[in-house]
Amino acid sequence: MPATALALFDTYCDFHARSGILPTGLPSLDALLSGGLCCGEVVELCGLAGSGSQLVALSAACTTALRRPGDTALYLASTLDAFAVRACALLRGTARARLGEGAEAAGAAEAAARSLRFATALDWPRMQRALDGLERALEGLAGGGGGGGGGGGAQAPFLRGLRLLVVDSISQVAVPILGGKGSFKGHLALSDCGARLHRLAKRHGLAVLVLNSAVADRGEGGGGGGGGGGGGGGEASALRPALGPTWSFVPDVSLLVVSSREVGRDRVSTAVLKSGRAFLGAQDSDDPAPEALRWG
Repeated sequence: MPATALALFDTYCDFHARSGILPTGLPSLDALLSGGLCCGEVVELCGLAGSGSQLVALSAACTTALRRPGDTALYLASTLDAFAVRACALLRGTARARLGEGAEAAGAAEAAARSLRFATALDWPRMQRALDGLERALEGLAGGGGGGGGGGGAQAPFLRGLRLLVVDSISQVAVPILGGKGSFKGHLALSDCGARLHRLAKRHGLAVLVLNSAVADRGEGGGGGGGGGGGGGGEASALRPALGPTWSFVPDVSLLVVSSREVGRDRVSTAVLKSGRAFLGAQDSDDPAPEALRWG
């Protein structure tokens, strides 16, 4: 019996070391998520334009890059926003907050910047090629191929340390393929994409964070179209994730993000829409936006 218990403990320790929980850098949200983003899960952040979902995603990516040496994060963006510039500002600010001013903080921020990479995929085909290339590279590493299939030897250290994948945003690239005569093929492609995200999470121990638009819930009297980020009202109860039933099965956890502004201070609030976890206590969170990422 002791040997069995020891074996189970070793298995748990190995799983926790391989996967674990990634803090987002927002204390209230981390508390809501029982510590942060779970590796092996697909988490959806949905919200209206300007809701702050990108702030949450950037904060999570930067926190992962600063978490410990060797941990890396990949941010796959569907727009040409200056994510890298904003991320560098956040990395510097976080490093100074932890280590104070000086060369040590600057060195930590520089090392973290190398652990956080950005890629751009402006439409559905390019997004799928990027995800397919990542999956092939990770499979190559797992099979002892040194990151073959697109990873390459130079990419291997980054891929071995990969803990977080951010997809920003799925609705931006998926909406054009879901309408018209080709809508059936579009929904099939969206379903296949969801299955791929789950494979990346489960097989390779990644936390996958996917940004989505929010639309007005028809049950609340709103229009609720395919996912352009519109929809009437800013009330959390009147909003739902875009992309409809085809996408709804994909996230393990779905969070609605709503921004607010106090005097001289931006805040990001989140509410749980769906979860496979047993959340205890509060179902929402409220955090100040990181100073380096404040909008306006």
